[in-house]
Amino acid sequence: MAGHWENGDSHAPPSRLTWQRDRHAARERLSVEVTGPAQPWYASFMVHKALDESGIPKEDTASQTVLACGDGITDPGCRITRTAPGRWRVETLDPAPTSHPYRVLYVQWPSDEPGQPEKWASWQLPTP
Repeated sequence: MAGHWENGDSHAPPSRLTWQRDRHAARERLSVEVTGPAQPWYASFMVHKALDESGIPKEDTASQTVLACGDGITDPGCRITRTAPGRWRVETLDPAPTSHPYRVLYVQWPSDEPGQPEKWASWQLPTP
């Protein structure tokens, strides 16, 4: 959906979304493999009950649940596991709530140098 990398490349979030269906996602933990320059220091699956008129997930506390993991998170909802050099799996610890079918994965990496912005990306995941 969006991203920012240290060389200045970035992609703005979309103004409208259309969600793909994945009939297996409702019964399983969410799991996505990502590549990056280092292990992510933060990740979250943001799962949403509802969308606005443009198909963008509503982010109020009644409609959104955040399943996060990373440095300093004491009650993680996900985990980050290295699968190969430069590759990490981000997955929820339990199946995502079926009442929240709209899902976005957000991943953040630390900057390489002090004073530089962090690197981050987010992806729209299929709905069950």
